[in-house]
Amino acid sequence: VTEYVTYSDKVKVNPEIATALDYDKEVKATKFSIFRTKFRTHTVKVNLKGLRDNVPGSYKVKTEILKGSEWIKLEDAELFVAAPSQGQTKTADVKYTFYKKIKKESLKIKVTVSYEDEVLKEEVLDIKIK
Repeated sequence: VTEYVTYSDKVKVNPEIATALDYDKEVKATKFSIFRTKFRTHTVKVNLKGLRDNVPGSYKVKTEILKGSEWIKLEDAELFVAAPSQGQTKTADVKYTFYKKIKKESLKIKVTVSYEDEVLKEEVLDIKIK
C-alpha cells in the first residue's frame, strides 16, 4: 500500500526594500516679489531601492500631515511606485505647497511605505519653517 500526502500553502513574497528620504529640514513658506507674494512648493523624495528581483506589483507611499494642515496642502497623499528590481532605485516625489504666510513654526508629515497593506517603513518628518 502506497500513500501519498500532498501539502499546499501560499508562499508570500518578501517585499523588503531599502528606503531613504531626501528633504529640506528647514524651508521658507513664501517668496517675495515686487508685486505679490508667491507661496513655495517643496518636495520630499522617497527613494526605494530594490533588495530582491521579481517582486510583483507596486509599493504605496502615503503621506499625512500631522501638524501644519492649516498652512500646507499635499499634492498627492498617495503615490504608487512600481517595484524596483534588485539594486535599482525608484523615487516617489511627494510635494506640498504653502497657502498661508507663516514663520518660526514647524511641520510634521508622516510618510508610510507599504506593500499590499503591510507597512514596511513609517517615519515622521519634522520640518522647520524659517
